[in-house]
Amino acid sequence: MSVKWQKEYSTGVIEIDRQHQELFSKLDDLLDAIEKGKGQKVLLDIYLFLDDYTRRHFAAEESLQRKFNYPQVAIHCEEHQRFLENLDHLKSRMQEDGPTDKLVTLTKDTLVNWLTHHICSTDKYLGDFVKVNRDHQWEEWMKSQF
Repeated sequence: MSVKWQKEYSTGVIEIDRQHQELFSKLDDLLDAIEKGKGQKVLLDIYLFLDDYTRRHFAAEESLQRKFNYPQVAIHCEEHQRFLENLDHLKSRMQEDGPTDKLVTLTKDTLVNWLTHHICSTDKYLGDFVKVNRDHQWEEWMKSQF
């Protein structure tokens, strides 16, 4: 199984899309490891990556939302918070039970479902809003944020 970045996932915000592509790449690494029977070995690395990367990515998205006075910022931030809570739950299970096959599968399912749903709906709405409302300064602002 493979989960690759697809054009329809694009938000139209270059740096956000680049970060999403990195998330998809790491998810694909997990799926590749699972296929090779090495899912348990890479699980901790995936959690460590996600813990750092998603927090930075979410902060960048939320900063963009505030910059453009995005009306759905509270809902978007709640989705981010729920993801982080789910990630914390997965990490706790890892500490309690170790990297079981069941946890590997749960992690895979959680990531695939959340990333594709969140990007294809919530983040695309944000991208559409930014495209309509951005001014000539937005690219310079984006460079300073990422």
